[in-house]
Amino acid sequence: FFEPLELRHDRVPGEADPGPFVKYVYTVSYGPIKSGMVRVFDEYLDAETFMFSKGDSRLRIEGKPPMTPAAPAVLGGDQLQISRIVLPITAAYPGMKEFVRAEELSKPTAAIAAAETELAAAKGSLSAEPAALRDELLAAETALNVAREEALRQLAANTSGASRQALEGTQSLVLDAKTGRRALSHTVPELSSLADNGTVSYLVQIVQDEHTNFQLALDIAQGATGGYVAFEKGSIKTYHPGGFNEFVAGNYDLAQGQNRFRVLMQLDLAQNQFLLTVTSLADDAVLVNAVPAAVNGWKPQVNGKRGLFIDCRPGTEAIYDALTFAQPDGTKVLAFDFEPPAFPEGQDVVDASAAAGSAPWMVTGFCQAPATSKITSAISLNPAVQSAVARLKAAQQALRLPVLTIAAAEARLAAAQLQLASIQQRIETDTIRYSTGKLSEDRQAEPEVKALIHAACQSERAAAVATAQANLASADQAIASAEVKIAEVSKQADQAAIEAANKSLQTAQQQRVAATTALNAANATLATELGEYTPLSPKYPQITSGRRAALANWIASRDNPLTARVAVNHIWLRHFGQALVETTHDLGRNGSRPTHPELLDWLACELMDSGWSMKHVHRLIVTSQTYRLASMLPQSTAFASEQFASASALDPDNKLYWRFPAARMQAEVVRDSLLAVAGQLDETMGGHEIDHKQGMISHRRSLYFAHHGEEKMEFLELFDAANACDCYKRTSSVQPQQALALTNSELTKTL
Repeated sequence: FFEPLELRHDRVPGEADPGPFVKYVYTVSYGPIKSGMVRVFDEYLDAETFMFSKGDSRLRIEGKPPMTPAAPAVLGGDQLQISRIVLPITAAYPGMKEFVRAEELSKPTAAIAAAETELAAAKGSLSAEPAALRDELLAAETALNVAREEALRQLAANTSGASRQALEGTQSLVLDAKTGRRALSHTVPELSSLADNGTVSYLVQIVQDEHTNFQLALDIAQGATGGYVAFEKGSIKTYHPGGFNEFVAGNYDLAQGQNRFRVLMQLDLAQNQFLLTVTSLADDAVLVNAVPAAVNGWKPQVNGKRGLFIDCRPGTEAIYDALTFAQPDGTKVLAFDFEPPAFPEGQDVVDASAAAGSAPWMVTGFCQAPATSKITSAISLNPAVQSAVARLKAAQQALRLPVLTIAAAEARLAAAQLQLASIQQRIETDTIRYSTGKLSEDRQAEPEVKALIHAACQSERAAAVATAQANLASADQAIASAEVKIAEVSKQADQAAIEAANKSLQTAQQQRVAATTALNAANATLATELGEYTPLSPKYPQITSGRRAALANWIASRDNPLTARVAVNHIWLRHFGQALVETTHDLGRNGSRPTHPELLDWLACELMDSGWSMKHVHRLIVTSQTYRLASMLPQSTAFASEQFASASALDPDNKLYWRFPAARMQAEVVRDSLLAVAGQLDETMGGHEIDHKQGMISHRRSLYFAHHGEEKMEFLELFDAANACDCYKRTSSVQPQQALALTNSELTKTL
């Protein structure tokens, strides 16, 4: 009956879409599900049921034929009629439900309102540039000019003591990770034309030797490496062809002046490798000569995720220059010379424009403050120039921040508007596309419906681009805000505040990397052929096998009164503390006889006649005269006392229910009553399951706490809480610990 069954995770009103249900895998641990509603569906209608050894689905008994759904004929199982059932379209495609559509529309609508409020506030604060900020900008520019002139004078007199010059030209890229770590990435989109046997070359100088590397990246977002060349404590390392096993390809000696190198990577992508050559510029020594090394499937711009990394790990300072990608004939495809005006002196390379290519340099998630990656020349190494550059940058960012705030709010508003339009378009398309109410009768082939599908796809892609642009604008705003904060706290010499500001800057830079990657991917999607749009929910088979429905109808048939009798026997037990049939687990011939057989049958008929409504039976019982009887000895009159004594003599065990059966309070009632008497019971209804460890702290009703084999509230267990594996009768015990719990538990002491 249950072989076709699979689990799905459905959305419920007021909660976000929980996504698809994670299928069970042996030996994998799963956390509790805290949102949505888990339901069953028939995934494979023709799934067969096989015999397994010890019930383990991994141990199928070979040679045993598959079993068919059936029941014993002696119990009426031969009357089972199994036929497939077509479900409503909202069961197969929950995205067609009204509440799902309404909630999906409400999210961008709320985002539009929030963005409009932010935009109005940002524009209001930009009525005029503060005079103090403009004055600071002019003062910073003047200070920088003075510092440059003094640095030039010192260089001419050879009194500056500057020991580092540009590797080539007038400027180089300096990665200073003496403290922290600096890891850069670049998408290098121009490399799509690079031949399989092209070359990659660059210059590098090791100033402080710990570890620095250059990588051909397989996925810049995930930090996946393809080709790799590292300089580490006197060793030149790379990967063996065909894998990621690192080996030492050569060595260098900083003590002998070998600190500047030319690296040449002769690509041979057809063989999934490159030939590595490293030359020392100080003495023209060839340290590595055409050694084969792995690229591990790297090819330029195959999937839009690939690019390059430059990484300086903690304790390292390195200078890079003349990074060039060239064709076999030497024609340059892309070159980074780090020269002005594309790369302003003293500026971090991630703040430079994309003039040297169509994409910017970006920090990665591996960065650790306060490491930097600045464009540097001999002049910019002067401490006074560096201080003046930092002051100028802070002044520029302070003036830019209000403009960036407006730009970010405008971008968020545009993205929310496009998101709303996209969802509206998808809802309209779904309505027309599945107007017959059947997923199998999809009208996607009809010209007008196909046009709607393409329009929905196009609007969704446009919304994705706008969302990525909004995230990028927000990241730029956050970077500017963090840099302004750094300048402010640096004046106060508050080290803790400086570290916090640097961390905020690092986080904002990482957000910018993620936003740039997402924007590149979204823009790439725009160029592809229009296809399907993203549905508002997962889709499931609309036809069910009918096996479970047939089984349920057979079990709950009027021809099978046992089901109704068992149900009302349990309901009676819950209300009166004693069942009409003592053996709740066995209402057959081996069990106890009913104390009130006519009452049992009458209640069973009431349950069936009311459409199997248990609420009806509950209401019937609690409004009855029997339920409203007292269980205590009357104290009012002698006549009442005489009646009580007479009835007690005739029926001491109360089998005829002449009084309400006295019973001890259940564990949950004990705890809830303590809270209620103290006026602290939280009567909030519904919500997620609460961790059982919160039972002594939370004042929610006991019903809402986790209660199963692994998680049980100790307080409830003392008072004989429900057995999570047994739905029959509770046991009742008397223990000294119960009295202690009522007077000395953590819960009672705080009430």
